[in-house]
Amino acid sequence: MKLWLLKIRWLYKYWNFYSKAQTIYDVHAPRAFGFAREVVEDRRMFYAFFRIRALRKKLLGRTETIAIKDYGAGSKVNNSASRSIGELTRFNAVSELEGQTLFRMVQYFEPQLILELGTSLAISTLYLKLGARQIPLITVEASPETASLALKNLDQLQAGNFELWQCTFEEALKRLLFSGLQPDFVYLDGDHRGEATLNYLKQLLELCDTRQVIVIADIYWSDDMEQAWNEVCGLEDIRLSIDLFHFGVLVTDPDIISKQHYRLVPARYKPWRTGLGWFF
Repeated sequence: MKLWLLKIRWLYKYWNFYSKAQTIYDVHAPRAFGFAREVVEDRRMFYAFFRIRALRKKLLGRTETIAIKDYGAGSKVNNSASRSIGELTRFNAVSELEGQTLFRMVQYFEPQLILELGTSLAISTLYLKLGARQIPLITVEASPETASLALKNLDQLQAGNFELWQCTFEEALKRLLFSGLQPDFVYLDGDHRGEATLNYLKQLLELCDTRQVIVIADIYWSDDMEQAWNEVCGLEDIRLSIDLFHFGVLVTDPDIISKQHYRLVPARYKPWRTGLGWFF
């Protein structure tokens, strides 16, 4: 699909999301309010952000190509079997804002084991890992050359306490099931097919019998991804769902008695919804 068509679709989807979005001033439930305050509204800068920014800049300038094995929906920009490292960084890596949101989510939820399905060049992995240095992380990447480069990036920034599994998502989930490992924070980014996403989510929910947080990237990627997001929000195990447009956040927490769903943007995006609306 041409880039300009993608941008038009993105703007249309974002406007629909934005017009219905809430801010922290619309949230009263304790768990959701804490998320809005500590993740959505937090604008602090951390040293890790500048280290990752420097790495991203270097990767953007690299013109050599690597072979890509794509097991998911592929790229909407370039589906060729080989792509330059710079192009992969530009179109596949999380943006700075998205990465910083992942960093803050890990800090807020304080998981015991992080699982990432879809390493790519490890930009998102670094945000997750540097947000919780002491917490073990497993990241999964099926494409061999991509996995090799990701490992170098992780080592370069001295991420530490991580494992990179070079396998498909299906193989990784089976391995986790047999090992008894229970990831309580999962970031899913790499297969943007709606049906496949639902299957992964159902398997992930079986892996952990305590509170679990699952973050899904690109929930507005396609109509079937959007449909999958809406369907999973309705599952009984999901007690809290938060739509951030770029991410969908799912929380299974037995302490949340009634199901809750929010679309959230920072309060500065809707300044008239700050509790002072009677001025306008």
